[in-house]
Amino acid sequence: MKKRKILCLIFAFVVVLAAGLTGVSVLGVRGIDFENSISAKNEIDGVYIDWAFNYKADGYEIHRWDNEEKEVLATLTKLRKTSFTDETAENGKEYRYSVCAINDEGESFETKSVTLKRIEAPEFLSVKNGVGGIELNWKKVEGVDKYTIYKEHDGATSLVAELNPENPCEYIDTTAVSGEKYKYSIVAVSDGYKSAVDYEKSSTYVPAPENMTAVNNNGSVFVSWGKVTGADSYLVYKKTNGSKWTYLGTYGSDITGYIDYSVVNGNVYTYTVKALSEDIYSGFDSFGVSVNYVDMPRVQTLSNVNNGVKITWNAIGKASQYRVYKKLDGETTWKFIGECRSTSFTDYNVGDGFQYRYTVRAVGDKGGLSPYEESAPVLALKKPDIKLYCGTKAITVKWNSMPLADSYRVYKKADKATGWTYLATVKADKNYYVDKQVKSGVNYTYTVRQVYSGLYGSYDTGVSTKFTAAPKLTAKLSPKGLKLEWNKANAGTGYTVERKTESNMTWKQIAEVNGLGKVTYTDSKAKYGEVNYYRIKVKGTNRISDTASIYGIDPKKPAVALTYDDGPHPTVTHDILDVLEKYDARATFFVVGSRVPEYPDCVKRASELGCEIGNHTYNHKILTSATDSQIAAEIAKTNSVVKNITGKLPTVARAPGGSYNNRVKGQVDMPLIQWSVDTLDWKNRNANSVISSVKRNTRDGSIILMHDLYSSTAEATKTIVPWLVKEGYQIVTVTELLQLKGIDIEDGSVYFSAS
Repeated sequence: MKKRKILCLIFAFVVVLAAGLTGVSVLGVRGIDFENSISAKNEIDGVYIDWAFNYKADGYEIHRWDNEEKEVLATLTKLRKTSFTDETAENGKEYRYSVCAINDEGESFETKSVTLKRIEAPEFLSVKNGVGGIELNWKKVEGVDKYTIYKEHDGATSLVAELNPENPCEYIDTTAVSGEKYKYSIVAVSDGYKSAVDYEKSSTYVPAPENMTAVNNNGSVFVSWGKVTGADSYLVYKKTNGSKWTYLGTYGSDITGYIDYSVVNGNVYTYTVKALSEDIYSGFDSFGVSVNYVDMPRVQTLSNVNNGVKITWNAIGKASQYRVYKKLDGETTWKFIGECRSTSFTDYNVGDGFQYRYTVRAVGDKGGLSPYEESAPVLALKKPDIKLYCGTKAITVKWNSMPLADSYRVYKKADKATGWTYLATVKADKNYYVDKQVKSGVNYTYTVRQVYSGLYGSYDTGVSTKFTAAPKLTAKLSPKGLKLEWNKANAGTGYTVERKTESNMTWKQIAEVNGLGKVTYTDSKAKYGEVNYYRIKVKGTNRISDTASIYGIDPKKPAVALTYDDGPHPTVTHDILDVLEKYDARATFFVVGSRVPEYPDCVKRASELGCEIGNHTYNHKILTSATDSQIAAEIAKTNSVVKNITGKLPTVARAPGGSYNNRVKGQVDMPLIQWSVDTLDWKNRNANSVISSVKRNTRDGSIILMHDLYSSTAEATKTIVPWLVKEGYQIVTVTELLQLKGIDIEDGSVYFSAS
């Protein structure tokens, strides 16, 4: 003990001497300002307390106040140890400490107290390369006010950041430079007290690849990233539908893209990339870039329809919808024009004669857009506007001319038919088509497509109309006037009757018939002595009958029919026709068929003057001695040659010699006309005899027999016609005479007169 004291005295002397040399005051027995020498700071293991050496001390007591209660925390007997670590201090609590020097003589010397809040040192969890910088992560310290981060680089230390502890315990140093090495430390601060620094972490910064993209290609996903300065290579990873990362491969520093062919339609793929530089890996984007892989639709057809361009494409599984784009041919920018769930779309916003390209992108049921493929160009050819006009026997389809068209295709469908029937191709110089293949009461729909250089234009649902056949009108003479008859219409509310005449060619309504049941009308106020024209309009429709014409003959005046057999004759027939034309009279010529081709002008002129052409067999054969087939042939051959000349079939017949029987009546199949006045001109061949016979025997309704083979007959006609006119007779055809007298004319019946 004495030896220790001696040593202490020597040590104290040295200290005093040193203090004197340095100007430090000495407090004598209390040592080197022992009272104020205490200090406390946070260390890793606890609160570290330090104080000055006291030469009179045999030991030290460490005092701690916890909630104003003083306790002896520890007693030290090793005199040379002037520090102590309070490992029991709790994080976040504030403590007061003092140190008391004691000796064997019962003396004690105590320092002033020092206050310190225990703050645990933040523990680094990781310091690593991240996305955009070096990423720092540390363990949270409860109850601190802030964290202070320091960085050492090239021997210099700088404050990096002060962070609010409410934020996550992480920080990214975005100022880090690729290839440089950094050392980091972190301090927790609370109420002005600082924690210790746990340890420092070093890292060489290798930036993570940036600007990553992942896009759908046709049958693959293309992943790209930005080049990292100093990178030796890149490592590519992916995960599918949220699974774990799968390593795909390592690629050289000159490669910044990867094509992933191992993709399946409808799956969501996420990709990320690491850079590697001298065995140091960069950070990576843990979220990566994701893409829902969607197969690419391919445009299958482009067609003009419904006054637009219709696009169709193949269906893509798991597609929620499709987006359609277009551009004018030659442009580079696509324009979005619509979306749909089906596999077809019609673009109605097109210009006639403009050329477009289209593309379609599928949208996946989990998001994502498919790649796209540019279609071939299509020329938009809009539809013509159609109007329909119903005639008597046909429907006329009319449309406006289209500037580009070199032709038009016409289609129709009837009633509820679903498919179009092609009708015709019409050259561009026409803009109408007449459809004669129609039936009354049937609803028809028509559409028209313009054609340009072999390309078919647009069409739509078409324009419809119900075809109601216009009435078929006939006119004949009757005892009460000109009688009109027509077939019943199947639509409308009634009829109107219109007339015009040779002297006034303006249509004028002369009657109105209500209802569709009545289909006759007799015009008692017709213009006699000239041709009357009639037509029937169906009320409530646009149907108008064909025009029927008939020469007006007054039923109140007497009338006779002049008939001439055995012609035609090249001079006699024309002489007779000259007289008839002069007096506006008409006759009936019963021609021999074999003579008609020899003198066609005679027959044609007679028909044009309103005369009636009758059938007198082909070879003037006595029919009662002919077979049935011979009779039929005689009649048929004559009918044929007459129609070839006049365009009309003979309406009546006369048997040669007037010889007929029931068999003949059955084979002729026309009214058989005999006579009531026989002039015997063939026998006496004397004009005066013929004239005398006519004047002596003629009366109202007479049918007079003559032959246009003899010049004497022609001479007689020159007197007979004006005499009949003077006597008040109207000179008419046989059919007109019978109609005028109200006689029904039937095939196979025999008529001698109309009296």
